Amino acid sequence: MIRPMRATDCEELYNIALRSLNEIFLPEVFYGFFSQWQSGQFISCDFLGKPIGFICSTRLYDGGCRIMLFAMDTNVQGRGRGTELLNALIGQARMERVRYLTLEVRAENARARSFYKRHGFIELETLPCYYSNGGDAIRMDLFLA
Repeated sequence: MIRPMRATDCEELYNIALRSLNEIFLPEVFYGFFSQWQSGQFISCDFLGKPIGFICSTRLYDGGCRIMLFAMDTNVQGRGRGTELLNALIGQARMERVRYLTLEVRAENARARSFYKRHGFIELETLPCYYSNGGDAIRMDLFLA
């Protein structure tokens, strides 16, 4: 089940981020995304309604949308739930006439890069030393309009 994010989800989303991502975030970051653009935040839930993944994004001044955080709990990765989340955001972005989606992905994360390429994203540039550990990122965009 995919549904919009609620403010009450923030703590569980933070826990998923800690288990799934290689960066440390403050729990308040989820409240920030929620308050900035509520319709750009989606949650994937298990059959009991417990969050198992999320996608958080923000609107950009030039008509774009930036995917800020995207994670699935490690025990459900590779089962199509990430695709469902991404498709929910793409559908919402199209309804709101967003021109493009952009994101950064770790250069060494071949699995994630392949995932985004399968969904139409193209690699545009390398961002040296982008992450806190000094790792490089690849900026990828999906053009909607």
